Amino acid sequence: MVLFPLLLSALRLAAAHETPDIFIAESPAWFKSEVLDLTTASRTAVDPASSPTGISFLLLDRQIDVASHSSTSHIAYRVTAQAGLGQAAEISALFDPSYETLTYHFIRVWRDGRSQDRLIRKDFKLLQQERESDRQLYNGKISALLLLRDVRVGDIVEYASTTRGANPVFAGRFIETESLGWASPLKQQRLRLLVPTPSRPFAFTMQSPTDFKETQQLISGNTLEFEWNARDLKPIRYDADAPAWFVQFPYLEMSDFANWADVVTWALPLYDLEKSATPAIEEKAREITQGLKSDLARAAAVLDFVQQEVRYLGIELGPNSHQPHLPAEVLDQRFGDCKDKVYLLCALLKAIGISAHPILVNSYQVHTIDQRQPTPYAFNHVIAGIVIGKRTYIVDPTRGYQRGNLESREPDQFTKGLPILPNTTDLIEIPAHAAAQPRIVLTQNYTISDYTKPVALDARYQFHGSAAENMRYYLTNSTPDVIQRDYLDSLRRSHPDANFSNPPIWKDDATKNGIELTYTAEVRNLWKPQSNPEVIVAEFYPWAINSCVVQPESLTRNSPLALVHPTDTTVHTFVKFPDDWLLTNEKNATESPWYKFTAWTNYQDRTFEMYYRWQSLSDHVPADKISEHVANLEKIRASVGYTLTRNLKVTRQMNEFQLSWIIVTVTVIVLGAWLWFGIWINQRPALQPPPLEKSSLEGINGWLIFVAIGVTLTPLRLLVSFSPNAANFYDYRTWLAYSSSDYTTYQPAMVGLLAFELIGNLCMIGLSSTNVFLFYRRKRTFPKMMIAHLTLTFLIYAFDEVFVQLLKVPTEAAADAESFKTIVQAAGSALIWIPYFCISRRVKATFTC
Repeated sequence: MVLFPLLLSALRLAAAHETPDIFIAESPAWFKSEVLDLTTASRTAVDPASSPTGISFLLLDRQIDVASHSSTSHIAYRVTAQAGLGQAAEISALFDPSYETLTYHFIRVWRDGRSQDRLIRKDFKLLQQERESDRQLYNGKISALLLLRDVRVGDIVEYASTTRGANPVFAGRFIETESLGWASPLKQQRLRLLVPTPSRPFAFTMQSPTDFKETQQLISGNTLEFEWNARDLKPIRYDADAPAWFVQFPYLEMSDFANWADVVTWALPLYDLEKSATPAIEEKAREITQGLKSDLARAAAVLDFVQQEVRYLGIELGPNSHQPHLPAEVLDQRFGDCKDKVYLLCALLKAIGISAHPILVNSYQVHTIDQRQPTPYAFNHVIAGIVIGKRTYIVDPTRGYQRGNLESREPDQFTKGLPILPNTTDLIEIPAHAAAQPRIVLTQNYTISDYTKPVALDARYQFHGSAAENMRYYLTNSTPDVIQRDYLDSLRRSHPDANFSNPPIWKDDATKNGIELTYTAEVRNLWKPQSNPEVIVAEFYPWAINSCVVQPESLTRNSPLALVHPTDTTVHTFVKFPDDWLLTNEKNATESPWYKFTAWTNYQDRTFEMYYRWQSLSDHVPADKISEHVANLEKIRASVGYTLTRNLKVTRQMNEFQLSWIIVTVTVIVLGAWLWFGIWINQRPALQPPPLEKSSLEGINGWLIFVAIGVTLTPLRLLVSFSPNAANFYDYRTWLAYSSSDYTTYQPAMVGLLAFELIGNLCMIGLSSTNVFLFYRRKRTFPKMMIAHLTLTFLIYAFDEVFVQLLKVPTEAAADAESFKTIVQAAGSALIWIPYFCISRRVKATFTC
């Protein structure tokens, strides 16, 4: 696969230019040499700690002559430690022989005050390395490499060279960049630019602040000289985990492009659709869209063809670094890079009457593209805008594994771009479409039939948006054996003794751009015995989220911390038990401006759920917020994963209902006490009625009818509400689960709460039953006992809720609402009926016995 492009590249080079070579000559006349005292410098002692790279630069001097398209560099550096020997002995320069020449003026090694001439032509190797071949890009550039012999610590290497020539694609326009910050210390750096006058206005943009001083003057009557100088530059520490758009090493942009409109004017002729119309293009467009009625369907079909039938391969020789090949050529060869595929897409759509245009973007500087100086160098990628009706659909023809409608294929990684359309004057916003956002959902179902037997696992992965696109690429380019091995390795990360019962299978929903992959497995030794062989544990960890919560490499930093964005990953795990467990439900959430993490657990009907979801909200954490980020990660990691502990001895004890004789005894004592109290109060003497005529208010009538109904039904109502929980109250296992440290539910305070609820329920049943007897016997103590019942009911409900909140007993929202409703009803009843029993004349006239 690699040999053919390399051969094609070599053939084109041979046709475009003679055999590449380098030249040796004096420095050009316009070059102003910097005088260095390397004789003295090479005699001074070396400080190994002066540079983290083992090399300390003495001079970086670059001078550019715009008129001759020439750039001359004069460089000197000293080897300060053994670590720098490899880099110091390698002198290399990259040039494009189709339009550039490379000339060396001198190469010297200074040692102990003497210089050694090392410029020997035959020692150079000319290599066509194609450094971007891993991205299927070939530019034909040549690397001139010289490996210096006998370089030692303390030596100074000095050399000068000139590259001459300009890429014809820019038609004489000037664009250059110069780095102004380095990983090694630098004694002096100078940048000198010579601009002929009159000329187009030149613009300069400094990316990141520097200490360079700028000067300009008119020299030789018609040449304007710009200079930037700085001394004693300190090394800049490079953070590998910084976002790609963040400028860690300052640089200067120089060009004669005035604005974005100027860039559009330059680019328009490169994508001239009038030149793209050929019979082959028109015929292919008709063939692709045959039978399709709507513009949306026809545009999607053309995009499918360009994405899937034209492979990505860039032959970017000379002008083709920025100029696309003609659509007919790309169609014929069935390969091309981003600009080739965009040009072909636009040409095919034009042939069926649909308007489309290129959009220049930068795949790295997604946030800072508008801070770049307007030049073609501000972009490294081309996508397309398809105009249908009043909407422009933005698509990327290089993404060969996308599926779905146009809307779901809109890119998710760009924020701004430059449409190549007449009258365009500025960048446009590129919104991220929700359907294109990547989302991964992993659902795992563990079924435990016995704690000593293998566990059945059913796993399902769902991939959406660009995550489905990445998965489609993986599935298409991997054999079934490789896929099975990869997923088994992933499974064994959590469960080393797992094996597939049914290997992975998948379904691709091209319409919705989604992929579902499933497998079943048998997990042996899920439960691990501890030092006490009766105690076993099983661990569950959402490895799919682990990469999102990794600590940054460096906490003391000047650069932001890059986050993978957009990311939306969910792990939802179900564990089904063969018996009852007592597990607490928990909820945790961490939300920041950069991400959102949600975790919760839920136990119900012998099934335990664990849910984890990570959603990115930004592609970076600011440098001054790293400490907050690290604190968040610690909190998140504390809530990620779960360990289940089972005591087999306790499990055997807990398999069957065990009557708690202590609770039975308590019940007998409480109800017996109420029975004794009822008998005792019944024997109280009756009131002596006053010597009055019989009152018309005497008897169970009026409001006392409602009292009669309530008093009669209350014991039954209390028994009905108590019955569903009676089995738990009288089951020894319930009390053991909270009182024994062998259980994960161990919480002694819960024993007190259960005792309070049991005795409270028994007291209300006993008191309400006593009130029935007192009411129908018209006992004079009934009103006071009724007041006591109403007060006791409210207090028991209220204190029970207080205890539940203090102990943080997990409850459902519906149960909380019902509890609040019960307390309000009890309070309302007390407020209404207690005054009634205190002041009612009928009550006083009726209950006299």
